[in-house]
Amino acid sequence: PFIWESKKLMILFTALESMLLLVCTILLLFKTYFLGFLKVLFADQYTLFSFVLCMLFALIIGFTTYNFGTIARYKIMFLPFFYFLLIRIYTLNKEPYSA
Repeated sequence: PFIWESKKLMILFTALESMLLLVCTILLLFKTYFLGFLKVLFADQYTLFSFVLCMLFALIIGFTTYNFGTIARYKIMFLPFFYFLLIRIYTLNKEPYSA
């Protein structure tokens, strides 16, 4: 949900969390120059798995659910994978590759 669509306090917190996660993702994409993001994404099997899982869950949940409260509950399943994905890409991009 967007911040301006929230009518309840709990939905406002969920919208703020989603916006913070979106800002962190966009900053990471700019910091890694998108090609670096894809390079790290496809170089490691754990990051690729997390990316595919998150995108599939997000697309399925987003297209089939219209209630914001239900979306907030369903998104809990893939948030740890998405946090792991962002942190892993950030740390692998900071350190030199030792392959």
